Amino acid sequence: MTAQAATQGGELTLETVKAVLRDILRQERRRTLSIDGIQKLVAEHFDVPLGKMIGKGGAESIVFPRQVAMYLCHRGARKPLKATCEAFGGCREDAVQRACRLVKERMKAEVNVRQVVGFLKKQLTH
Repeated sequence: MTAQAATQGGELTLETVKAVLRDILRQERRRTLSIDGIQKLVAEHFDVPLGKMIGKGGAESIVFPRQVAMYLCHRGARKPLKATCEAFGGCREDAVQRACRLVKERMKAEVNVRQVVGFLKKQLTH
């Protein structure tokens, strides 16, 4: 039974209640995720200075973590494009969209990238 069915008069069981609460808590965690918190987590994980990751340009060692952070902000935490751009030094919207596309492509092609992004997503939701 889905959480939706439970709220529409379906049979209430302990498992149904747990599923509904799990859904609510997951949604609440997503809402409370701050862009700053995502940026800090990614900077720490990749061991890059936060200030450099937020700015523009830089070596691949900075660019890829920045792209991951943009991806996690915009796609993972569903932060608005404009807010994500402002948090990353006022970058253009197409820069965030490109970062999201590149991270998604790398996740499909590279197991280690998929694992890192998955690990970071879990860190953000727990």
